[in-house]
Amino acid sequence: MMTIKEFAALCRCNAQTLRYYDKIDLLKPVHVDSWTGYRYYDKTQAIDFVKIKNLQSADFSIEEIKALLQQDDQQVYAAFAEKIRAQEQKLENIRVIQQSYLKEKMDMEKIVGDLADFMLGLIDDYEQLRDFGLDPKDGEGIAQMVKDYMTRMVLRQHAG
Repeated sequence: MMTIKEFAALCRCNAQTLRYYDKIDLLKPVHVDSWTGYRYYDKTQAIDFVKIKNLQSADFSIEEIKALLQQDDQQVYAAFAEKIRAQEQKLENIRVIQQSYLKEKMDMEKIVGDLADFMLGLIDDYEQLRDFGLDPKDGEGIAQMVKDYMTRMVLRQHAG
């Protein structure tokens, strides 16, 4: 048997990691001294430690790792293959979303622009701007600023 410090050195980790694994029932020491509380490990447990670290690196959950520790190497390898397949599917889904993003954004900008054009088209006389202390000859510029503002606001609402 090895002390927790010796086992941690063998596994190239710290004792705190091993205490945590013990607490969550992932890698229990083979013996805990009832008087001192010291944890002792068997060198063969280093194989389980290697499995745990590799499974963690591959994004398996703690519960999945606990189950896989009970399985033989062939089943663990099959679990890795399934994890790879699932990650490839997730990556493919992200690629599809990426490809549709630009088209959807452009479509939304066109809809917003058309809506702003329609609303501004309802204004048929810039003479009404005099009521607000504005010069009617600035009507086109003001209309463009309003359209730009409306487009930004609608797109900001859509993004948020």
